[in-house]
Amino acid sequence: MISESIYELLGQALDKKYDTYYLDQAPDDADCPYIQMYSIYDNPSQFKDCENGYFNLDVHVWHYRMDKRKEVANIMDDILRIAKQLKIENHSVMCLCDGRRILVDNSTSTTYLHGVITLKFKYI
Repeated sequence: MISESIYELLGQALDKKYDTYYLDQAPDDADCPYIQMYSIYDNPSQFKDCENGYFNLDVHVWHYRMDKRKEVANIMDDILRIAKQLKIENHSVMCLCDGRRILVDNSTSTTYLHGVITLKFKYI
């Protein structure tokens, strides 16, 4: 599936610059900032001679310092830039930002800045 290939390529590219975790939780002692790649919402269309469709991917950025909002925003910009450069052989891929937000997460004993960027990939 194209969505899985793009997910893997994006993860490999992000891993070169940031600590990146996948559907699993980061360890309690993970250095911040770090990235978690979450859900894929896939909507493929299969035709006789080609595969096309789109999918959304949520990517999360975590930081334990409340004064690092700009750093979290810059990392989300970098994620989008990297995602727009991904190439899949024999397919055209386009990536757009479908929304982003930075929240304060105090659901644990440590308060985090929690950035979420939703990437929308379209492919033919």
